[in-house]
Amino acid sequence: MEDPVFKEGFKKYIDSVRSNCYMFDVNKCCGYSEIVPIFKYATCADLHRNIIHQFDIKPEIKMSLYARDANNNTIMIQNDNTPIRNIIVENSIFFKPIYPLPTSVVYKLVYKFETEGSSCSCCSCNSNS
Repeated sequence: MEDPVFKEGFKKYIDSVRSNCYMFDVNKCCGYSEIVPIFKYATCADLHRNIIHQFDIKPEIKMSLYARDANNNTIMIQNDNTPIRNIIVENSIFFKPIYPLPTSVVYKLVYKFETEGSSCSCCSCNSNS
């Protein structure tokens, strides 16, 4: 049985993440995904670092990060010091919650990576990612 003090502390932590972070459902080109939180005041470079750490992407692998709209148009999320909040606000067509309310707001992103000029090394990549 879970310790009630831990359970309450963990609930506070999750509530804090929901309040203070944007959450992204980050998809690899093969379809695998994980939710990645990033503080609302963070930069695009911070988001790239979080994804690199969460997915254990090796330093020699070049990663490109994209958001898509309903028509499958994409914008690239640059690895720079632009505040992530600015990207979301200025490109709201690409940042629509993927789950219905009252679920926490989660935006979808896709990353692709290349190693030595070849496409993603996932075993089940498809060409429309």
